[in-house]
Amino acid sequence: LGQYEGRLEEFAREYPVCASIFDLELSAQKIEELEAAISAPNAWDDAEKARGILRELGRHKGVVELWGNLQDKLQEAAFFAEMAAEDGGAD
Repeated sequence: LGQYEGRLEEFAREYPVCASIFDLELSAQKIEELEAAISAPNAWDDAEKARGILRELGRHKGVVELWGNLQDKLQEAAFFAEMAAEDGGAD
């Protein structure tokens, strides 16, 4: 278990660096902008443009969702590692 704890801690330190490469804040901002654009009353007047907006929106949502899931898994793994260590599983 000890070897995994070290790897988990290393990943937890590196996670923000990796996430910054994908600029999650920018993606979240773009999601808001694109959702507003696609919700506009005349959004579908140009169907090709609207489909492009939806594709871009999907890409940004995918990135944000992926990193959110990774962060959740990291927290879950840290929790279970802590629980195992408290139960004496680190021996």
